[in-house]
Amino acid sequence: MLSSIYLIACIENHIFHFTFRSPISLSISFIIKMSLPIDGYGQGLYNSVSSRWNEYDKESAQWQFVKLLTKPSDVFRYIRSHRHESGLWARNNYKFAGLEVVFILILSFIWYVFPKFHFSIHILITNLFQYIVRDYVLFGALTATLFSMFLNKFGLAVRSYRESRQDVEWKFCFDAFCNGYVALIFDFFLGYPVIYLISLIFPNWFFTLFLPNTLLCISACHFLYLFIQTLNVLPFIRRIPYVIFFVPVFFVYFLSLVFGWPMARMWILGNFP
Repeated sequence: MLSSIYLIACIENHIFHFTFRSPISLSISFIIKMSLPIDGYGQGLYNSVSSRWNEYDKESAQWQFVKLLTKPSDVFRYIRSHRHESGLWARNNYKFAGLEVVFILILSFIWYVFPKFHFSIHILITNLFQYIVRDYVLFGALTATLFSMFLNKFGLAVRSYRESRQDVEWKFCFDAFCNGYVALIFDFFLGYPVIYLISLIFPNWFFTLFLPNTLLCISACHFLYLFIQTLNVLPFIRRIPYVIFFVPVFFVYFLSLVFGWPMARMWILGNFP
């Protein structure tokens, strides 16, 4: 390997530094210098580009979406660093919310592949209004409003006389809602069509009621976990125990099984004839 490095170094020194230096030779010379840890040129082109790419990825909605499903702590850590860099806890733009809207839009078309679901402009518009406007935008705005008001009034931690008051931003609460909604998109919107397809083959209580409602319950708990843990990133509020929010979810889930409420079907397929 040392001989290869030496050979490339010789090529760089004796060929590209020959009689003339064209733009191409200058570019290749720079790449070789940055790529090889020789002559004090640093860690190499790969490490330099990869480090910049990782920093860019953390700003992207795709990176945050994947990390919220695989390792949410990375997103929470990024929120703290973003606060020090921009001075705001909330995201700088709505690209993440836009990405979720795109996913919801795509997944809403899955049902037209199944039998007994006929395409209709009226039904499509109604479903999109329900999934995007009502369940995502309006419910998210309402949740952000209630939590920002409640935390600013009752949830702020005790501060010393030297510390200035910090308020919980409405936009950050909406970002927390968007983080939690990743769980509903991936767990429920993507998982329920599979269960529904199986229920067409095995139309029994397990596949038509128990499994869909259980999936909805798990998705709701996953949503609450990501939502509350995002709020807990704020250092100036009292830590919110997310477990207490699981109690009403499990209570409603138990009642749905006892009384036979197909909650998952009513939510997703309520607008279909």
